[in-house]
Amino acid sequence: MVAARSPIHGKNHLHASDWRWIAPLKIGFTAFRMIFLLVILCSCSGLSSEPNIVSTSKLPTVTPTAPPDAGHPPTRVSLAHGADLFNGPQGCAACHGSGGKGDGQVASSFTCSLPDFTNQQMARSQTIQRWFGITSNGNGASADCLMPPWKGRLDEQQRWDVTSYIYSLHTTSDQLAQGQKLWQSNCAACHGETGKGDGPKAQNSPQPMPNFTDPASLIEVSDMNLFQTITNGLGQAMPAFKGQLTDDERWAVGSYARSLAWEPRSTNSATPVATTNVPDGPTVKVSGKIRLGSAGAILPPNQPLTLRVFDLANGSTSNGQTSQTTAAADGSFSFGDVQRQINRVYVVGTQYSNLLQTSTPLLMAAGMGSTVDLSFTLYEVTNDPSVVQVEGVELYLAPLSANSMLVQQVMSFHNISDRLFFMNSANSIELTLPSGVQQITLGTGMVHQFTVGADSVIRNTGPLYPGDSNIQPLEFSYLLPYNSHFVMSMPTAYFMQSLAVHTPQRSGLTPVDRPFIAHDTVQFQNSTYNTFYLQGTVGAGSHLQFSLQSQQDQAVKRQNVLGIVLILTVLLLLATEGAIWRLERRSQLALAYPAQSVDSILNAIADLDSHFESGKVTREAYEAGRMQLKADAIKLLNIE
Repeated sequence: MVAARSPIHGKNHLHASDWRWIAPLKIGFTAFRMIFLLVILCSCSGLSSEPNIVSTSKLPTVTPTAPPDAGHPPTRVSLAHGADLFNGPQGCAACHGSGGKGDGQVASSFTCSLPDFTNQQMARSQTIQRWFGITSNGNGASADCLMPPWKGRLDEQQRWDVTSYIYSLHTTSDQLAQGQKLWQSNCAACHGETGKGDGPKAQNSPQPMPNFTDPASLIEVSDMNLFQTITNGLGQAMPAFKGQLTDDERWAVGSYARSLAWEPRSTNSATPVATTNVPDGPTVKVSGKIRLGSAGAILPPNQPLTLRVFDLANGSTSNGQTSQTTAAADGSFSFGDVQRQINRVYVVGTQYSNLLQTSTPLLMAAGMGSTVDLSFTLYEVTNDPSVVQVEGVELYLAPLSANSMLVQQVMSFHNISDRLFFMNSANSIELTLPSGVQQITLGTGMVHQFTVGADSVIRNTGPLYPGDSNIQPLEFSYLLPYNSHFVMSMPTAYFMQSLAVHTPQRSGLTPVDRPFIAHDTVQFQNSTYNTFYLQGTVGAGSHLQFSLQSQQDQAVKRQNVLGIVLILTVLLLLATEGAIWRLERRSQLALAYPAQSVDSILNAIADLDSHFESGKVTREAYEAGRMQLKADAIKLLNIE
């Protein structure tokens, strides 16, 4: 007969040897209780609700979607690239004019006069770095005279290229040629022929020669500073040239020294050509060539073209001069000699892929010569919204009153395909605004390209051209309801590469509910804004939502969370103490009544059964002995 297992070894009892791990458990539990009491004491003293304690936490190592600027040109500056950006379809020329004189097509819509970058008296006192700051962050002016920030639309190198190009507009090619000759005869011996500071006399200088080919060498130095240095010298390190060179010559040398850090302007770039003294004739020859920009595109034979000449001053393109022609097999075309009309706009258009496509409008100015090239590119058309990407969104959120939030939004759209994006016969881009939006206002210059519908949807009135040079900017503002809890809910029809949220520093508002990382502050409209970048991208067709919380709101939230944690911890402590008490009780029982005594009783019962079955014990003795053993076992088992 197999002996039965003692109940003391079952779920209701511990063996005496199990006491060895109960003691460490009690010690660990006691330490946990002490730590818990310290947490309670800290929370009661108010430290857990102190907003600044968040700033002492180390931020996670995450690369922001938009990396911070290096503060200087990453590579050598290209004036040709800067000129292309400045004069591109979505560049600066629309406001500042193709020559940078502040006379662009929409300049008249501003209440302020735009700067003339060719004005030497104005430009020579400025630094490229200061202008770069305006290019990047805007001028902080009111809406009717606002220079928008381009940081979200152009990378740092692009902004240095276009800013350097703008700065170069007050220097003529004749001045640079004069400065080069003077440099070779007066400066190259020390500074080197290319300005690297490696001239034959450089080793005799009491201080190291600067390297003017370094893109960062002169970004903080104005032309006026250079002129004064050349005029007065630097003591033993550099002689004064006031008695050797005229004022114009010293200005020329300084301009040439600055140009050593730039790649020269390309003859194929959009840099304005200096006017000549040849008088304009009564007519101008308008010609060009059609290029095909989409894969698989075919130019139909004898593609019809129309030249339109109209006056933007009256706000209408009707009743303008028109001419007709057709394109040759290679895409070339000519309208012959047409009437020259100063301050009129010339544009060539044609129907292709069921859409009117045109050349870049040209404003006829004096001194343009006898020919005008209106070449342009034709594209196939797509209505697939997946070809559109939002390069970056800048949200400036500022409480306007106790119940309204002012949202100023800057963004740009990029067509990443090789086809024109056009949804239907009326518009391409459609931007649905958050629910509850009021007082939608388009930024200066946007009213010619976008409309606001009664359904609170902003629509682009024309197609979105492909390519980096055709990125479409959009600036607008609106009001949203605001109370103690503000939620921003944005439908995103297009893939969004980056989102930056800017809140007034004095408000203490911080975006939450999504992973944001704090970044450098920015200046906007004479106020300092904190910047937070959303980590990662936002998929097309999704819904981006986040909340704004003040430091006080975050402190209250942390207190509520801590309260819940404390309650759960108290319950855990009580449950653990009860479990330890039961373990101790069971162990004490096991120590008081060793398992060996019970086992011996069971073994004795088994032996008695065996002896009775073999006839070694009489029935009377068997029954009496079994009764006694059972009584002993019951006595032990009833102790609990």
